Amino acid sequence: MEQIDVLFLYPKIRKVSTSYRSRGTPPLGLAYLAAICEREGFSMKLLDLNVEQYSDVEVANFIKQCNPKSIGVSFITEARFAAFDLFKLAKKTNPDILTMAGGPHATLCADDTLNNVSDIDFIVRGEGEDTFTELMEKIVENNFDYSDIKGISYREDGKIKHNDGRLPIKDLDSLPFTALDQLSFDRYNFKIEVPGYKHLKAAPVLTSRGCPFKCNFCATTKVWGAKWRFRSPKNIISELELLKDKYNIEAVWFVDDNFNSNNKRVKLICEELIQRNLNLKWICNIRVDRADREQLELMSQAGCISIEFGAESGSQRILDEIIEKRIKVKQIIDVDRWCSELGINTDAQFIISHPTETFEDAKSTINLMKSLKGKSTLQILKIYPGTDVEKIALQKGILPQNFSWAKDKGKTDYMPSITGDAPLFLDKLTLEQVTELMTIAWTEIGSFSIFYLVKKVLRKIRSPKEFYRLTKLGLPILLKKCRNLLVKQTKK
Repeated sequence: MEQIDVLFLYPKIRKVSTSYRSRGTPPLGLAYLAAICEREGFSMKLLDLNVEQYSDVEVANFIKQCNPKSIGVSFITEARFAAFDLFKLAKKTNPDILTMAGGPHATLCADDTLNNVSDIDFIVRGEGEDTFTELMEKIVENNFDYSDIKGISYREDGKIKHNDGRLPIKDLDSLPFTALDQLSFDRYNFKIEVPGYKHLKAAPVLTSRGCPFKCNFCATTKVWGAKWRFRSPKNIISELELLKDKYNIEAVWFVDDNFNSNNKRVKLICEELIQRNLNLKWICNIRVDRADREQLELMSQAGCISIEFGAESGSQRILDEIIEKRIKVKQIIDVDRWCSELGINTDAQFIISHPTETFEDAKSTINLMKSLKGKSTLQILKIYPGTDVEKIALQKGILPQNFSWAKDKGKTDYMPSITGDAPLFLDKLTLEQVTELMTIAWTEIGSFSIFYLVKKVLRKIRSPKEFYRLTKLGLPILLKKCRNLLVKQTKK
């Protein structure tokens, strides 16, 4: 049986919210690594378990058929336990396979992961393309001296070793375009679903990396670096032309954390889109403090139909003192109004249950959401590794002092079937208050009826414990809603 150099596995991620996308988002990190393999001549295959409904037995058989020297798995925090199971399955299938972990969670929890998951041999930390290339060269050559590879963590003589970090890639144009064809891309049925437009066949594109801001709930700076790095407009448009020709896409989702971080670059991209007449619709994520009406107007002319932005809170105190978001409530209102005037759909994304946040603070968020013209989305603050929120959670005892991301499944107060496998941050607000506020957001601000919401949530339940907890939390709210409906009907 001919042996391949590397098999990439992407764990199935339980969908918590669909937002604009259907069937999740194709894993661009692995698509970049697949492109690196094609460029460097490494033989590879990729099994994406979000679109391939394989059982464990079928995954094991696939591994046997491919007979890889190494296996690479990239994963986020919510998918960590599914990823650990894949590593265990791979080693059980063939103990000689070298296993590599990558992605945000492995990067931020390298020590914890290697200490507790014996089936992982290497962790590729942070930006992976150059590190992965050097590691694969060693694996292909059967060279077991890894000491000179920056950006990896591994075991040596029974001890965990973290090599020096690797500097971020300066020239992002030097990277090959993502190898989406390796992801069963057509099977994703990846579409943009925006009010006023049909479901548009789309592709995700990353045009920049890094972020200089340090929001307390985010660890982007630790994964991608604290400096913005950009692909050139010419390089971006070339990829869009390729995607349109190869996949007949109608739309693009620019997945950058902050697409408008550099106003001059946004202008050049928009001008290129208009000049080349690609006729592509697109959505993106922006910062409201980097936006003005002139910028948004040009984006609209270039095909932008929807934007998402992190509004986070309706309380200026929370924005300034707790999150350190560096935006003003007025800027949220202005961007919402400008987009409404220009015909751009918006999704203002808010979070409740911040550190020190009171019920009155949270009501400010609800009131702001009600006042906006566009769509608003509300989420509960979750704890992620490497963030300031994680540090605060440990200090306050929300997470136990000996908490391990690799071991403590189900030991924190959260419902993975509903919120995903990451602990909720609950400080001043109780879980009952958070549930009440979320219900208001879904039923009074969103388009869900209380009965549709109950049906939707119940479908996600996967354990008796979650059903009991949800019933205990939701029944009083449901009864209150029904009582209010009866009162309204009586008055009529």
